[in-house]
Amino acid sequence: MDNSLYSNTNGKNTLDSEGGYWNNLGFVFIGQDFRGKYGSNGSYSFFRTAGNDSLDTIVWMMNQTWSNQYATIVGVSADALNQYADIIGATQSGGTEEDFIYWNGILNHIRSGYLELGDGLGKNTVYQNGALRTCLIEGWLTTIFEPEYIPTIWENEAFSSYWYPLAGNWTEWDEYHPNEAQWSVANLSLINLAGWYDIFGNNQIATVIAVNNTADIEAKGNQILVVDPGGHCEEGGEIFWGNRSFGVKEMDKYAPIVFNASVEAAIKGEFFNVHDYVPFNVLFYMLGSGKGIGNYWVAAESFPPSTSLHYYLSDGFTLTTDTPNFDKHSASYLYDPTHPVITRGGNNLLCQPCGPWDQTNIEKNRTDILTWKSPPLSNQISLVGKIIVNLFVSSDRIDTDFTAKILDIYDGKMMLVQDGILRMRWRNGDYATKKAPDMIKDNIYMIAIDVGYMSYIFAKGHEIGISISSSNYPRFSVNYNNGELIIDDPSRNPKIANNTIHFGEQYPSMIIFPIIDMDW
Repeated sequence: MDNSLYSNTNGKNTLDSEGGYWNNLGFVFIGQDFRGKYGSNGSYSFFRTAGNDSLDTIVWMMNQTWSNQYATIVGVSADALNQYADIIGATQSGGTEEDFIYWNGILNHIRSGYLELGDGLGKNTVYQNGALRTCLIEGWLTTIFEPEYIPTIWENEAFSSYWYPLAGNWTEWDEYHPNEAQWSVANLSLINLAGWYDIFGNNQIATVIAVNNTADIEAKGNQILVVDPGGHCEEGGEIFWGNRSFGVKEMDKYAPIVFNASVEAAIKGEFFNVHDYVPFNVLFYMLGSGKGIGNYWVAAESFPPSTSLHYYLSDGFTLTTDTPNFDKHSASYLYDPTHPVITRGGNNLLCQPCGPWDQTNIEKNRTDILTWKSPPLSNQISLVGKIIVNLFVSSDRIDTDFTAKILDIYDGKMMLVQDGILRMRWRNGDYATKKAPDMIKDNIYMIAIDVGYMSYIFAKGHEIGISISSSNYPRFSVNYNNGELIIDDPSRNPKIANNTIHFGEQYPSMIIFPIIDMDW
């Protein structure tokens, strides 16, 4: 009996080369089109039926005479999004508790996988901290000839039953349980390849961490995570990434070994431990400005332990690690949504360029960007983990956005390290089913901008910077400051917003860096 390799894909007829590669390694390769695309019947569903469709295919595979009853999965980019949806597919089966148990059993016939540059966080992938990723989502749907689906995305700006199939943990009672682990049904070991500047990077890393922490016994703590510098950002930025393909080459070597061993263990009824076959848990690229600073690979048992380093926004547009010794100050700017800040660099695909790029020309002559800078560093600072920006903000409009760009400043350049956004009407979180109350003029709100996961070395003598504004277009949709949902076409009635950043002892706006010891 043969091992089966399954891909739920955006165009199975394009997989001849990949199928031949795996055939030569002794696998039966199964390709299945997305629902409603190419040779598949039905209507296009934006990944929401992937789990159901894949479970049906696994049942078909199990009934073939050549099958040994088990499969592994592969997928890159959109195909990987589908495969992550497969993992929680049993939660999409509906019906009774007995039905769920049956389909969850079918799911367990998928024993391992290699998923590259995708994620399993559904709505969070489309709406980052409430802001639509315009260029990525609308651009991609247009590219695959599904532009008519874009209004459906607009209609589902709030978390609702539309997103349940991509969120897991919904039941026959049509309830969502946000306090339950989304990945509790996962029971397989995966090789996960992400990228620091990848379009799905932040959410894919979060997915792997969630599976490692909360999944079933054969998945919990049994994942491999590889993070390369760019992922989909193949062109890279203004910083050269040497040996960037090393991670992919390593995983191409280990994946067939893992696939065969996981299926063999399932046939024997034995526990499969991926760490018996791969000599590290994480393999990640340590980024930096180059010229001997960063840009090399690290293999380890986990991301290094980190401590929080706070950089406070202070007087004179300076950043300081000292707690502010003044009560409260503020800085304001006028944000005109008809003249947004233009995207240059970051986690992009269809909006080029991507990766780290100098922001100097973007900020030049603009009065709607506020930038704070640290003194030159006396020692290098290394970070691995999630960057958070806590801000105290106010506005004279009922809704607006706040953006944050982390910068490495040197040689007259302001190089983008990473960026984030928060849309104020969705400040109550990713699973909010309705808008937050309108902002009240002169009220001060504490917000946290999730800038995302990053590894980076700030070199000695460089300055750390943060630029704060209210737009980053077309990476994110424009907020017209009137509180209207995207489906209602808020561009009809744009409002200029007077937005304010508050800082000081009473309002300690800050960057929180996950700092590591390079000798850990």
